[in-house]
Amino acid sequence: MGTSLNSWELATETALIFDQWMRAIAASLRDEGAGSINQFWILLLASERPRIPVGAAADVLELNYTTTAECAAQLAQAGTIAKTTSEDDGRR
Repeated sequence: MGTSLNSWELATETALIFDQWMRAIAASLRDEGAGSINQFWILLLASERPRIPVGAAADVLELNYTTTAECAAQLAQAGTIAKTTSEDDGRR
């Protein structure tokens, strides 16, 4: 007879697997010099919400605005994402 997990055990096991997966991604990014974990999160968020403003991305990711802006600038410089100016940006 197979063992079934209750919802708490399943959630705990899922969280542990996710944690291991994220650590592996972070290590791979670091080893390859491909970017930071913050850049990974920005790319993931941008793939789900194209044209998200930097401030909104910082809020969603719970990162400092400056950190988010710097990571986005590095990604844009590498050609990974495109920076655009919002139509309602008054700094023109």
